[in-house]
Amino acid sequence: MARNKVNAGDKRLSAQEISSLVTFFVADFEKLRKKETEKGQKKEHKWEPPQPGCYKINIDATFRAKSNTGGWGFVARDNTGEFLEGGCC
Repeated sequence: MARNKVNAGDKRLSAQEISSLVTFFVADFEKLRKKETEKGQKKEHKWEPPQPGCYKINIDATFRAKSNTGGWGFVARDNTGEFLEGGCC
């Protein structure tokens, strides 16, 4: 989304603005994690490899309607768990 805005003529975010956004999202994530832990609903997730000869892509995304912001990310691995590719925005 940020790249599309820059391509449309909007100004690019500075390193300080990006750092501030990352700090905000990490703090927000920590608050949610604490709430979940306090409720006793902590779920343990374990990565399971795909079948030999196949790749596995794990993705996640979030959106905040209040601020109209969001983000996504992915990680691709082979059946041995070897990192192949990843990305986020």
